Amino acid sequence: MKIQKATRKAIPAVICLYGKSGGGKTYSALKLAQGLVGKDRICLIDTENGRASHYADKFDFDVIDLEPPFSPIRYMQAIKMAQDSGYKAIVVDSISHEWDGIGGCLEMAEDGKTKSGKSLDGLNKWAKPKEQHRKMMNMLLQAKSHIIFCARAKDNLEQVKVNGRAEIVNHGLVPIQERNFPFEMLITFRMENKGSVVIEKCIEGLEKSLKIDDYINESHGKIIANWIDAGEKVDLESKALMANARLEAMNGEASLKKWYESLDEKQKLIAKDFNIDFKKELAKIAKDCDNEDEKKITIVANLPPADANIESKNEGELTPEEIEAITKAEAEDLKNNEYKRAKDGE
Repeated sequence: MKIQKATRKAIPAVICLYGKSGGGKTYSALKLAQGLVGKDRICLIDTENGRASHYADKFDFDVIDLEPPFSPIRYMQAIKMAQDSGYKAIVVDSISHEWDGIGGCLEMAEDGKTKSGKSLDGLNKWAKPKEQHRKMMNMLLQAKSHIIFCARAKDNLEQVKVNGRAEIVNHGLVPIQERNFPFEMLITFRMENKGSVVIEKCIEGLEKSLKIDDYINESHGKIIANWIDAGEKVDLESKALMANARLEAMNGEASLKKWYESLDEKQKLIAKDFNIDFKKELAKIAKDCDNEDEKKITIVANLPPADANIESKNEGELTPEEIEAITKAEAEDLKNNEYKRAKDGE
């Protein structure tokens, strides 16, 4: 961790186009991809039962047919496959399945269970899907290829009271994805009638350069590519490995060691060359995580005998009853110590 002068980096574009079915998302995404990479290779990850092949006579691209389950890990595997195969631009059609598809985050949360088979409830059921989604987003933001997402959209409806009566207000379209997803993009486009677009998020200087008049074409991809290439070059592979290492360190030393052992020889050489300050940071993160877990285990082990009616709903988590029992025990200890000091004349 250090303070340094800010410079614009040449980081590949991460772009989202969202809209309702038939809005021109796939066609526009392929146009953008073609402009971004010119004659270089394009890969499309298709979750829409092969619908992207309808454009095979108009664009030169390869395809990965991604079938259920649509978990974040499966998306990560498909994107990694495309990157490792040398594709300079990757189109994902659609990213909405990762959130609201078979085996996606919503379904993972609903089906969440403990190791013993108990159903999770409340926020606990979101731990696994959110962790996977966070890892996927981290991978995307460290990508070596340009990535263009197509996302389905839905009406953003809200029930409000008007003169004492409930009414439904439509706030417009929102992508079917985690709510922060559009803000992670370099550019977010909202697709409207038959392929026309509105820029919802973009860096000001780049947005002015794009000058989009309703429809996206290859020239817009070229403008984005030129804007990126004008930035300072970045070792993207090293940057991605550092980000992944930090994530694994947050799960403790064992997780960090397992992650390192899973790397290929080239990646291990890169990891060995991490600067000493970063290695110290990783060690501290992992140690702090392990100490926190050990502290929780110690608290639970020292609990007074529990009431037979108290049942822990979430393995590894303290229930309200356990927290109350700890509080009572601490209060009793304090009371006894005060009595002892008074008796001894302190």
